[in-house]
Amino acid sequence: MQLLDAVRAEGLRPLDIDAAAVADLAPERVSQLVLDRLRHLSPGAISVAEQVALLGTHAEVRHVRALSTLTERQVLLAGDELAAAGLLRAGQPLEFIHPVVRSSVYESCAAGRRAGNHGRAARLLGEEGAAPARVAMHLLNTPPSGDAWVVDILRAAASAEIRPETRATYLRRAVAEPTRASIQPGPHY
Repeated sequence: MQLLDAVRAEGLRPLDIDAAAVADLAPERVSQLVLDRLRHLSPGAISVAEQVALLGTHAEVRHVRALSTLTERQVLLAGDELAAAGLLRAGQPLEFIHPVVRSSVYESCAAGRRAGNHGRAARLLGEEGAAPARVAMHLLNTPPSGDAWVVDILRAAASAEIRPETRATYLRRAVAEPTRASIQPGPHY
């Protein structure tokens, strides 16, 4: 049974069933439906779902592969399994059918494991040369570790950010890193 079939069971007519209809259900009920659906899938599909939730929209297969330690073939098959279960859109990049579904999977992961995975994702994306803001979004979800690289990325993201509140968030997180000289404000601030 697809997730949308479960939504039908909630009394919605077939024409009403779309991603927006899923969002209109109580978030707790959607979360319960999503997690019930995940429990019946393979361990590989659960791992892929967790990594896609962590990476956010348009998750690349190569990133999910690296973070999940599955092979590319296993990630692709798990993606197909998740799509057949009505949780992911079919094809690549890997993406949930709705942000509420993504949030349900994301919140179901233990906080410590999630923080560690955000750290691994930040390193992976940083090594690939991803935009500092994309890397910084993961770093905001990790505890301070005394790493000068973290400070450098957060400062670079702040420097490129035009929204004052987001810029301040990056800089506050940079200052929270327990490094010494690398957190001193540069001349461009």
